[in-house]
Amino acid sequence: MDEHRTRSSPHHSTWSVLYRLIEPGGNLHPIEILPLYGCALWWFCAVVTEVGPSPSLWCEALRDAFLVNLAQQLILFAIVVQAPTFVTGRMSYVDIGWPTGVCLLGRTAFLSASDLRGRLIGAAAMAHGGRMAVGALYLLFPYTFKNGDLPRYHYAREKFVRHTGRPALWRLKQQHETLMQCFANSVVLAGPLLISATNPRPGLTAVERAGVLCWALSWALESLADLQKAAFLEEAK
Repeated sequence: MDEHRTRSSPHHSTWSVLYRLIEPGGNLHPIEILPLYGCALWWFCAVVTEVGPSPSLWCEALRDAFLVNLAQQLILFAIVVQAPTFVTGRMSYVDIGWPTGVCLLGRTAFLSASDLRGRLIGAAAMAHGGRMAVGALYLLFPYTFKNGDLPRYHYAREKFVRHTGRPALWRLKQQHETLMQCFANSVVLAGPLLISATNPRPGLTAVERAGVLCWALSWALESLADLQKAAFLEEAK
C-alpha cells in the first residue's frame, strides 16, 4: 500500500523523475547543476575545438592531455566500475575506480608537464589517488560485496526511490551516479590540474611553493589518520 501511494504521488511527475535521474548529487537546485555540466561545454569550446588558424602550443598541449586523460578514464570506468555495477547491482566498485582514475590523471599531468610545476602537480595527484586506491583495494577485498553495497549507497537508493517512486529505475541511476565520478576525473578535476600542469611559464611562485608544502603536510596527516582508523577497526573486531 505504501509503495502504491509513493508511485501515485502527484509530486513524482515525469519531469521530476527525469530531473532526479540526471541530478549529480542530492538536493541540488538546477542553478547549481548547470555550472557543473557546463564545464564539459567549456572544455569542448576551449580545448577540443581549435579556434583560429594557429592555436598556441599551450592550447595544443592542454588539448592533447585532456583527450588522453578522457580516453583513459572512460576505459578504466567501463571495465572497473560500469560493467561490474551493471552486472552485480553494487555501486561500491566506484570506490576503487575513482581514486585509480585520479592516479591516471596525475600520470597524464606528469607526462604532459614541461617543467617542475607540472611534475609536482602530477606527482601530488598520483600520491593522493594512490593512497586512496590502495586503501580501497585493501578494505574492499575480495570485491564481491556479498553483504550488499556500502551504507552510503543504500541511503542513495532509499533517497532516490523516495523522491521518484520508481525503484525499477535505480539500476539506471546507478550508472549515472558512477559515471559522474568519471566526469569528475575527466572534466571537473582535470580542468585546473591540467591547465596548471601544462602552463609554460617557468619557475614556481611563492604561493605555489607554499601550496606544495601545505599539500605535503595535509597528505601526511590524512595518511596517518587512515592508518589510525585501520588500526582501530582491526582492534575492534
